[in-house]
Amino acid sequence: GVSLEHVTSLSHWLVREGVLVAVESDRYYTVGAVGVLRERLALGMDGGREYSPSELREVLDLTRKFLIPFLEYCDREGYTFRSASGARKRGT
Repeated sequence: GVSLEHVTSLSHWLVREGVLVAVESDRYYTVGAVGVLRERLALGMDGGREYSPSELREVLDLTRKFLIPFLEYCDREGYTFRSASGARKRGT
């Protein structure tokens, strides 16, 4: 069988090859999926206002389980940022 160690090694290799994106340490999306989600985020947000996670959940059509890690990834990558109130704005 395939061990978790082999899956982890393969996942890390696919990240290095540019096939996968590590959204969290143990959650990976394809580069294409991240691109689609980023496009939805950009189209669904007006740069001049703040958005709550629940509003962005509707924009991205993700459950909270997948939404929060993706938004945290977007913050780390500079696509969005968190304001003092916890809402998010699209990066400039």
